[in-house]
Formats: sequence, structure tokens, C-alpha cells
Amino acid sequence: MDKFKIHRPLLSRIKSEYEMVLHQYSQQLHILNAMQFKVASENLTKSEDYLEMKNKCLDEIAMLRGKLDSLTKKKETEGKSIEKITEMVDHWKQQAATRVPMVKLQMAEAEAAELQQRLDAEVQAHTATRQELTAAYAELTKRKVEMTKMGDEMGSMTPRADWMEIEASIPDLAEVFRKCDSSEARLDQMESMLKKSTDAVKKIQKKKGGGKKGPAKPGAFDYFTGMGTGKEVPDFLQTNGRVRNNHVSKGTCEELVKDCWEAKGKYDAGQAKKVKLAVFFPIFLAEKFGKEQVVEQAYNMWYALKDYSYDADCDLFFRILQGKMDEEVYTDQMSMLEALQNEFEHTDRELNGEDLFGKIPKEVLKTVFASFFPVKSDKELRECFKQLDKDYTTDLVDYNSIFAEDEEGNQGDFIEGVRDQHLSDREEYIEQIEEGLWDQDEHDIGEITFAQVLDAFRQFDLDKPAEEVADMVARCLGCAVKQLKPSKVVAIPAFLKTIGGMSLHRRTKKES
Repeated sequence: MDKFKIHRPLLSRIKSEYEMVLHQYSQQLHILNAMQFKVASENLTKSEDYLEMKNKCLDEIAMLRGKLDSLTKKKETEGKSIEKITEMVDHWKQQAATRVPMVKLQMAEAEAAELQQRLDAEVQAHTATRQELTAAYAELTKRKVEMTKMGDEMGSMTPRADWMEIEASIPDLAEVFRKCDSSEARLDQMESMLKKSTDAVKKIQKKKGGGKKGPAKPGAFDYFTGMGTGKEVPDFLQTNGRVRNNHVSKGTCEELVKDCWEAKGKYDAGQAKKVKLAVFFPIFLAEKFGKEQVVEQAYNMWYALKDYSYDADCDLFFRILQGKMDEEVYTDQMSMLEALQNEFEHTDRELNGEDLFGKIPKEVLKTVFASFFPVKSDKELRECFKQLDKDYTTDLVDYNSIFAEDEEGNQGDFIEGVRDQHLSDREEYIEQIEEGLWDQDEHDIGEITFAQVLDAFRQFDLDKPAEEVADMVARCLGCAVKQLKPSKVVAIPAFLKTIGGMSLHRRTKKES
């Protein structure tokens, strides 16, 4: 699959679908094997009862034969006719027949026959499942052959950028490209120009807005079209009609986000278990604006969060509201920012005593920052320090102003970049986890053991404690950590779904 990076998303979806099918059939096989074992055990028990009854009958017959032999030797039989002896034997046989519990014997035989029928039915179902699994495996093998064939056909094809066309489209790059001697150098120049453009757009976006209600944009609609009432639409957005567009400004959007988090914290304090943001959001809107305004305010916030997703607060709130992340990601980021600010304050106290100066030398701040984020790559640190130098041109930095916000809820490029890296590193880490787990699945069945999960993490995060990995696996399986054994089976799709919303931490320094 690594040979076809362009088709990787499609191939990954195909692979995931087949892995889910194989996982489903694997569970059915486990159930059938357990049922087969149970039926076999019951059949064995009934067979033992049958043999016990049979042995009793044989013992009874042997006893009667012994009596018959002893009677033929006794003197009382002397002089009697053979007919008399035969008559006595028939009498004893009749007595033996009445003593044997034939009814129980027949019942045992009937139950054994019934169990055999059930066993045969389970075996037939088991065989049908194996046939379906074999067909699915054959189809997967066929797809692999097709992928291999495609690889042979495309192996010699290397996609190359048309640098001349790019120079013609972007004249500013023409002069820069002349100084580059490799495609990698040209790509670096394009990335640099793109980043500069993005930074410029972000600064322009941050200057927009202001006030409680923004003015209508030229050509903007005065209403939103309802998303419908389907299951995929959140409850607070379900409507088929039109919804008034209030053109929410960024400042108003940021203020509502902060109010919602604050209200949710108070609401959760009175609950046995925290509710999801998507559940509390309409409750918050109803308390703030009234029940009749919930849908209108929800639509306006939904689209405002999309428009202002370049801002870390809006982006994170929107992802959690959509269910793409758990609230613990937000809590983790807020804790990180608070701890970083406390670290700067501690440095100020060490330099200036208890009478805080509020400022520390920029180079000292950089050292403290690098020590606070030991896993960041050198490249990521350089990007952060570049933004820091832009925000603060003097040698002394007012560290509290780093975390301050303007009336629109904007922070400086430095701390916004730190928050963006926090989310992007999390997404990159999840991709590495996914790739590492599938590499451990040698048979492509979608299942690996707990021991293999630990091996996977050692490949890309060597310093991560095994206890943290065990906690993630236990959360996925819904069991206690102490119940995990090296042979415990973990379904890869279920594990990836579980960690998809979790707050994750890398423990090994990234390479540049």
C-alpha cells in the first residue's frame, strides 16, 4: 500500500472494510466453537449415563447366569427334567427383564439422539460460516493480486512536478527556482511562500469583526437553509425551514464559546457523569436566549465556528461539538497553557525574587519553553521561536501578554502556533499509532494481542511507559488494567476509534 500513496485513502477504506468483515466472522467462529464444545460435553455426559445403565444390565445378566450355573450343580436339580430347569431359567429371565430400568435407558438414548441432531446443525452452520470466510479471503487475495499487478505497471512511474508551469503561474517563484538545484529545494521554497501567505491571511482574518453583532457582508444571505431532520444532523440543528443569519462577529463567537465552557463546568459539577458538549450546547443556548431561540442561535454559532476555525478556541470547540474529539482534549490543552504560564512565572521569581517583574529575557524564555516541551522537534521549536521574535522584538518579554486576548478573542501568533502544534501533533501521533498497529497484524485479520500493541508503540514512541499504553487498551476493552494479559486480543478498528477522541501524549522527542 505504501507504493501507492495517491490511492492510499481508497485502498485503506477497502482494507478496513475487509478487516471488519473478517473480524465479524472471527467472532462468529468463536461463538460456534464454544457451542460445539458445549454440545459435545452434553453428549459425552449422556453417553456416560447410557454406558452406566448398560453395565448395570450386563452385571444383572451375569449374576443370573451365575445362579443358573450354581443351580445346575445343586443336588435339588438331580432327578428333575430338563423341561423343569428350562422353566426356571425362563422365570429368572422374566424377573431380570422387570428389574432393568428400560424406560430410563430409552430416555437416555432419545436425549443422545437429540443432542447429535443439534450438533449436526451447529456443524452445518459452522461449515457455512467457514465457506463465507474463505470466499471473503479469496476476494481479498484477488484484490492484493490486482494491487501487486498495478504496482508492477506503475513502479517505473514517478509523479513529477511541472516546474516550468508553476513558474509561469507564480512569477515570484521563477527567480527563486533558478537558485534551487533539486526538487526538494523547490518544494521547500513553495512551502515557505505558502506559509507566508497563510500567515498574512490569518492576520487579515483576525482584524475582522468587532461588537456584539457584525454588519452584513456584501452579498451575504440573510438566512441559513435548514439541514433537515436526518439522523446525521445534530438534534439542535434539525429543521427544514429557513433560519435567520445574524452575521455573528468573531468577538461574539469567542465570548459565547467561553461562556459555554464555563456554564458546562458548573453543570457537570452537579452531575454524576460529565455530559457531552453536543448534549449541553442546546441547554446552554436555551438558558441564555430562551427555548424558542435555540435553533437560530445554534445555526449562527455553527457557521460562525466554521468561519473562524483558523482560531484555536473556535476550531477546538467546533471539533468537540461535532464529536470528532472528546472534551478531554480541550481540558488537556487548557492545562498545558496554564502550566506553561506558571513555568514562566516561576522563572521570573527565580530571577527577580518574590517581587515579580512580569518580564523575562527572551533567550531565557526560549530555554524554558524548550525544556517544557521536550518532545518537540528542533524544526517545531524554530517555528515557534520565529513567531516569538515577530511578536516581541525587544530582549525582554512580557510573558503574561503572551496568553492575553484582544477584544476579538485573538492571541499572538506565537501562542496560537503552540496551540496549533498541539492539535497537529496529536493527529500525526494517531496516524503513527494506526500504521504501527497494522504493521503488527501480519495476517490482516484486524486483531492483535496486547503484547503486540506494546511492541507497536515501541517502534515510534520508545519512551512511552507501558502503563499509559495499558490504560489506553483497557479503556478500549472496557476492563481494568490488571485484567490485561499479553495474549489479550485487541480489535484494531475499535482501538483506533477509542483513541480518536482521547487526549494523547507523545513521550519520545520527534526527529526534525
